[in-house]
Amino acid sequence: MTEVLIPSDATIVEIAQEVWSSILEDAGELTSVFGFDEKHETAVLAFIEITGNWHGSVRISCSVQAAKHIAAGMFGKSEIDVEDDELSDAVGEFTNIIGGNIKALFPSPCNLSLPGVAGIGSFADNLPPGLEDKISEVQVVEVHLEWEGEPLSIGLWENK
Repeated sequence: MTEVLIPSDATIVEIAQEVWSSILEDAGELTSVFGFDEKHETAVLAFIEITGNWHGSVRISCSVQAAKHIAAGMFGKSEIDVEDDELSDAVGEFTNIIGGNIKALFPSPCNLSLPGVAGIGSFADNLPPGLEDKISEVQVVEVHLEWEGEPLSIGLWENK
């Protein structure tokens, strides 16, 4: 069996920046940062599985304000008009797009699940509520990004 190479931090950041600027009309700059204090920050969390020649998941956490920005861009609304259910839909779709781009880096065949329903938690949770059965996965990549001071993290977790 061929060894599967895990995408680098730099590759994940590049994917995130490309997706961010392509789906949001007035995206603003999404920049890579060394890290941020994630212990008490409220976050919108989403999850998507990759199966096949690599088994794991992509997990995205972002501040509520960053989620509003994503939803506003996707739904053509102002951030103030974004409904709570649109936050979940938008972050779920953002996760789906990021996950699809990451999945393409693994050797075929690989499949992408539907995104796990986004939920509100904290950055330290890593998973939306109801997906605790995925806790056995091991984190292999984590990148921290910011948009206008608002945090967004992307983690790649492998099912060992």
